Amino acid sequence: MFLRSTAMATAVTLGGAAFIAGVATGAGLGLAAVGTACLARRAMKRRRDWGKDDSAPDDGAAIVASLAGGEEPQPG
Repeated sequence: MFLRSTAMATAVTLGGAAFIAGVATGAGLGLAAVGTACLARRAMKRRRDWGKDDSAPDDGAAIVASLAGGEEPQPG
């Protein structure tokens, strides 16, 4: 019995719908921001840890030797 007129009921309904839409939009933007931050953090961590393999040789000469097969190239 609080809403006696159709105009008042319509205004309250539209106001409530607008409020709900605003809250949903804000929540969506917030979740998007958090998700983006999580992805960026993961990417930075992967970039920081890239190439850190304990079994890999530390010097460039060992890498070149492993790629060349341990033999010197023969000219001509």
